[in-house]
Amino acid sequence: RRVLFRSLRVRAALAGAANVHRAPANCGATTKGLAELDGWLGPGRWDVIVFNFGLHDLRHVKPGVQAVAPADYEKNLREIVRRLRATRATLVWASTTPVQPKNRPGQFPRVPEEVAAYNAMAARIMAGHAIAIADLYAVAHGRLEELQPPGDVHFNSRGSDLLDRKSTRLNSSHVSESRM
Repeated sequence: RRVLFRSLRVRAALAGAANVHRAPANCGATTKGLAELDGWLGPGRWDVIVFNFGLHDLRHVKPGVQAVAPADYEKNLREIVRRLRATRATLVWASTTPVQPKNRPGQFPRVPEEVAAYNAMAARIMAGHAIAIADLYAVAHGRLEELQPPGDVHFNSRGSDLLDRKSTRLNSSHVSESRM
């Protein structure tokens, strides 16, 4: 089974059950996803594709201005879903994880409430296509102080372990289903 997913830990956990691949670089915002998707998919057949966009879209490039405005995010994500559906793989949307209200110097700020709004847009799109959702937002929500360094959007080892365990369980079930 060929599975496209972000985490090397998930690759190790699913060894023997699936051949897990990831995009060669950070996938960034939906604008980058649209530009790079064909190269990431390459030739061949995919059984399961787990995907997410949002954290880079909703970052503020200047006060009050997101990198990708909500209406453009929705339009871009719809196009990404259209193109991924054409692969005939089982698709799984991984919701964008929550963020802390403060960010470290040098990071683009993000607003916690905007994550929920972008996730809601994505959930509507996924529901319209019967795409499963791996709700990583719910896994981390309310636990950021223990799962992320202060003021950071990235997860510490405890947070990464938690998200990877959840992702492995979810992906295992989708890999099994894709074998049928």
